[in-house]
Amino acid sequence: MKQTLSNADLQKLWANWLLTLQGQHVSGYGLRMSYDTQSRNYGPARCFEDWLFSQGAIVKQVKGKRHLEFMTPEQATWFKLKWL
Repeated sequence: MKQTLSNADLQKLWANWLLTLQGQHVSGYGLRMSYDTQSRNYGPARCFEDWLFSQGAIVKQVKGKRHLEFMTPEQATWFKLKWL
């Protein structure tokens, strides 16, 4: 059974991820914006999703809200402990 991480957790992760990149190639504009409003095809959001995929997570969108999905409970637990 697939495990999920809520939209609120994803928003928190997005803000933290942007903070780590601030001063590199991402300006502060993204900090004021919800991840749900970001284009998934390019820019910081695409890099973010690529990073999430490398961590074993897949971003799914339902009715305009995005959440993370994992294949196993162990992956979800490991991800939460490491990144949230």
